[in-house]
Amino acid sequence: MTDAGGGGPEPVAERDDAVDTVDVVVAGAGPAGAATALALARAGAAVVLVDPGPRDDMSVGDSLPDDTLPLGDAFPGASLVGDCLPGDFLVGGRRPPRSARPASPRIGESLPPAARVPLARLGVLEAVLRDGHAPCHGHRSAWGHSDLADSTFLQGPYGPGWHLDRDRFDASLRRAALAAGARLRRGGVSGLARVDDRWRVTLSTGTGTGTGGAAAYPGRGPDRAVRPLPGAETRVLHASYVVDATGARARVARRLGARVLATDHLVAVGALLPAADGSDGGGGSGGSGGSQGGGASHGGGATGRSGEERTSLVESVPYGWWYTAPLPRGRRVVMAVTDADLARPAGLRTAPGWWGALRATRHVADLLVGHGGRVERTVLSAGTSRTVPAAGPGWVAVGDAASATDPLAVRGITAALATGLAAAAAIAADAAGDRAALPRYARVVDAVHTEFLHARAAYYQAERRWDGPFWRRRSGPPPPLLDTAGHRA
Repeated sequence: MTDAGGGGPEPVAERDDAVDTVDVVVAGAGPAGAATALALARAGAAVVLVDPGPRDDMSVGDSLPDDTLPLGDAFPGASLVGDCLPGDFLVGGRRPPRSARPASPRIGESLPPAARVPLARLGVLEAVLRDGHAPCHGHRSAWGHSDLADSTFLQGPYGPGWHLDRDRFDASLRRAALAAGARLRRGGVSGLARVDDRWRVTLSTGTGTGTGGAAAYPGRGPDRAVRPLPGAETRVLHASYVVDATGARARVARRLGARVLATDHLVAVGALLPAADGSDGGGGSGGSGGSQGGGASHGGGATGRSGEERTSLVESVPYGWWYTAPLPRGRRVVMAVTDADLARPAGLRTAPGWWGALRATRHVADLLVGHGGRVERTVLSAGTSRTVPAAGPGWVAVGDAASATDPLAVRGITAALATGLAAAAAIAADAAGDRAALPRYARVVDAVHTEFLHARAAYYQAERRWDGPFWRRRSGPPPPLLDTAGHRA
C-alpha cells in the first residue's frame, strides 16, 4: 500500500451500505486502533474501525522523547517499547536499534525518533514526514540534580523525533487504514455477545460523547447489555475478532472478564498554551473552566526563541515533576504530574495555585515567558496499569487498553503502533490455526509491562533530593499490581 497523503480532511464514516459481517471489529480509532486496522486491512482482512468521536477527556499520549533520563544506558530495556519487546513481538521479528480534537487537546505530544520503525512497517512514515510536525531535537532534564542535562537525537540512527500535531497525526493513521480497505463507523460498542464462535457486536451512535453514545459499561460478561443513551441509533455487526483499543479503561476487555490492574494513580494537570505572540495557531485558549494566567515570567531566563524550541524539558519538584514541549504553530504544552491525592495539597487544582507552582519552577517557567492568558487546564489520568489478560479467544487489547504506562516511559504512541502490528499478526496467526498466538501475545504484553515496572522504579529512585510522599512511594521496589478496586492482584 502506498502512503496516504498528509494533511487531508478527517476520514468520513460510512453511512448506508454498512457491512454486516466482517473479520474484525476494532473498537477505538486512536493510534493503536488505527494501526491494528491498517495492518489487518493490508493483510486482506475485512475490518470495521469504530470511532467514538470527540472525547470529553484528554489523554497523555507519548509525553517524553527517548533517553528521558540519564539512566537510559543503565536500563536500555525500558525507555522505548521497541527495545523492550522480544523479537517476535514486532512484525518481522526485528527490534529497532537503541539510540484531540479541537475541543479536547491532548497533553503530551512528542514522538521519539525510533517510532520511525513501526511507522515504516505500517507504510505511513512518508505521510507523517509530510504532515508538518515540528522536529524534536532532544530533551533537557533537571532530574537528580538542579542543573539541566541535555540529550540530543541528532547523532542517533533516526535523526530527530517530532512534536506532534496529534489531530493531524491521528487522522493520517485513520486515512491510511481506510485507504487499505478498512471501514470507519462512528459510535461505540454497546453490546457484545458470543454466538457460534463469532461476535455479535452492537454499535451505538447518538447524543453521547466519549463512549460513542452508549452508557458506561456497568459490569463484566460478554452478554451484558449496555443501555444506549436517549436518541442513540444502533447497528449490529458480526465478526470473528474484536480488538479493544478503547484506552486505559479497556472497556471491551473488562466486559469479557479481564481486569485492569493499577500500579499507581498518577495524574497530570496540564494546559495547552497559545503562541507567545498571541496567535494561538488554532487552539489552546478559552473554554469552560478557563483560568487567568498572565504569563509564567520567572524573573528572566530563556524565552524559548532559540534551540530550546526544538527540545522538551522535564523538571522534578518535591510533589512530582513538570513537563513542557513546543508544539506546531507556536503553541506549547505544559503539565504538572503528581499523585491524585497530592494535586490539591500542591495547589494544582486551582488556577492561581497551578500558575504559582509553575512560576516556582527553576527551568520550566523560563521557557514560558510570554505564554499565558486565559487557558483551559485539564486534570487527566496518567497512571500505570495493565489489562490481565490482554487477549482471549477471539479478542485482543492494544495500546493503553493492554498496557498503560507512566509518561516518563516514552511508550504511549510508540507502544500503540507496536501493539497494533503485533495484535494484527497474532490475529492472522490465530485465524490460520495457531491457537497459541493470542495467549503468546498476552504473555509478551505482560512481560514487557513487568520489565517497565522495574525500570520505572530505577528512574524515580535516581531523584534523591526530595522526601515528600510522592517520592517515598517510589523509593522501594516495584509495588504490587492492584485491581481497579484497590485489591492486590
